[in-house]
Amino acid sequence: MILYFPHIPKAGGSTLREIFFRKFQSNKIIKVWNTRFGADLDAGSFQNLDYETLKLSKAIMGHLPLKYFIRNHEAKKMLCNGDIKIITCVRDPVRRLTSLYNFIKFNKNHRKHLEMQNTGLVDFIYSQEENFQFNYLSCELAENIGEVNDLMKISSIDSSIENFQLYFKTHLGFDPGPVDIKNSITKFSLDNPIAKMEDIPHNTLAKLYKKHYVDHSLYEQSLQTTF
Repeated sequence: MILYFPHIPKAGGSTLREIFFRKFQSNKIIKVWNTRFGADLDAGSFQNLDYETLKLSKAIMGHLPLKYFIRNHEAKKMLCNGDIKIITCVRDPVRRLTSLYNFIKFNKNHRKHLEMQNTGLVDFIYSQEENFQFNYLSCELAENIGEVNDLMKISSIDSSIENFQLYFKTHLGFDPGPVDIKNSITKFSLDNPIAKMEDIPHNTLAKLYKKHYVDHSLYEQSLQTTF
């Protein structure tokens, strides 16, 4: 069995990746994100990954949406045959975008860092793709929330460490041990005040949740999920 972790940006995945590295040798993990930061390949290149490399791996993890994953016909076939299992986590959509806003604003290496100095939190959230998390996890094999939940195990970020630990213990016979939460905002903000969802006016917050209704529903359901 191969374990596939589609890591939604700013949904706690950097913390959870540590569990994979404890269980599997690095060369047995297909790492998918920007190759400048230590990945094996990016999402666009995954479709060309050869079958031999795929079948010898133990895990696939990174910024690899399901739509890109199934473009690799061998990976799609293995998923449909049950040879690949998917676990992931989601986050309250407004909190996720607030975290993304802070990350861009305080990370001087981000390409939109300067632009964010003159952009407010609410304007930024309004400008973002609606229901990003659902779009990240859906594909032709899972076109609605019910089908997405049937295709994979989805934890909320709130209990993701506990759920991932339980999954590894139950299905892989491996106890990952304690896992520390990684918070990149703390590193980048250097004690400068960060934007908070709680500062958004109630009426505006309601409009934002309406825009991201599907993501919010996906998150609410994930709160009830245990692995």
